[in-house]
Amino acid sequence: MTDGVAAREPDSGLGLAFLAVASGSADVIAFLMLGHVFASAMTGNTALLGIAVSQGDMVAASQPVTALIGFIAGAVLAAAIYNPKDSPLKLATVLRTLLLLEILCLGAFAALWQIAGHPSGGPVHYSLILLCSVAMGVQGVAAKRINAPGVNTIVFTSTVVAIVLSTTEILLGRVDGPVIRSATKRQAAVFGAYGAGALIAGLLIWSKFPLLVWMPVAAVTLSLVCYELAQRRAAL
Repeated sequence: MTDGVAAREPDSGLGLAFLAVASGSADVIAFLMLGHVFASAMTGNTALLGIAVSQGDMVAASQPVTALIGFIAGAVLAAAIYNPKDSPLKLATVLRTLLLLEILCLGAFAALWQIAGHPSGGPVHYSLILLCSVAMGVQGVAAKRINAPGVNTIVFTSTVVAIVLSTTEILLGRVDGPVIRSATKRQAAVFGAYGAGALIAGLLIWSKFPLLVWMPVAAVTLSLVCYELAQRRAAL
């Protein structure tokens, strides 16, 4: 570790991709099945909040507010757990803890959903929004812990800008090199994984797949498996 910055996790690309699949599927599930609200896209929720307030629809406004509160709470909780000044060995344990916490929140979300039977309105409805957004807040900090430069798994506007800038610079011959190309490919791959997660979730909603709500849980679990395997390979 140098200057208080966490060492990058080994072979983090696949783990990042699975986290992006989780956030893409969670956003689609929340938007299409929980009343037009996003689980991870807080910019979108802020826009939805502005629309609802401007129209005087306080019921509609309460949903993005709940998501914003949940996301902030999840990020605060994860930030309290994650200390970038810890040793690389301890930070590896922190990443495992954060992903397990996210799996717990998403698992509770899926279990409550199946027990309640797709509720619309009421305390259960808002509890589902809260659980899903808390999980995404935790993931935001977990992705920062992975420390892949220019890559996030829940906010992609800056990632798309970075991809366009890097690609343009490479095509114009202004910059080049394996590091830049590798970073750009990773950014594009994670962005594609988010889109793939959203597409698959949309198709599963259309086909009324009964276990759809477990898709984000499965994706984060696969991400955790990827990091555990990567840590073991790095230790050999």
